[in-house]
Amino acid sequence: MSDGEVAAIQVIDRLGPCKGFTSCYDENWQLIENVNIYYSKGAYQPPPEGLKEMAEKAKELSKACGIFCRIDFYATDKGALFGEFTPTPFMGSFFTPEADKSSINYWDRFCKRKILSKAIVWDTLNGLYNYLKVYFVYREYANY
Repeated sequence: MSDGEVAAIQVIDRLGPCKGFTSCYDENWQLIENVNIYYSKGAYQPPPEGLKEMAEKAKELSKACGIFCRIDFYATDKGALFGEFTPTPFMGSFFTPEADKSSINYWDRFCKRKILSKAIVWDTLNGLYNYLKVYFVYREYANY
């Protein structure tokens, strides 16, 4: 995600802490090439319940973050559940050459002139923290 734009949606079927299968999709749920080689390629899966909610919340978080970032959600029986966000997925390892090129393209389009000082990082994290507090209070209120 960069500034609210979806780069890819990755579905991981975990079989253990470091084992599983993955499949990747674009924002319209069309199967695309896998973005990393950490997990073996999995079969096509139908879109999860709550995909629309996950995409909307990921876009909001991405815009609040202001830099490229992977944003994780879990599809649960009670709806979308936020997992984590990271500007350095897999510490930059395990990506296909095509995914590396795509990441560089996103960086050039959205982050090229941004220098991440400690103050900017702190402000970004503080803003995300406040956003998430409001989000989770709302979800608790809505009986999630």
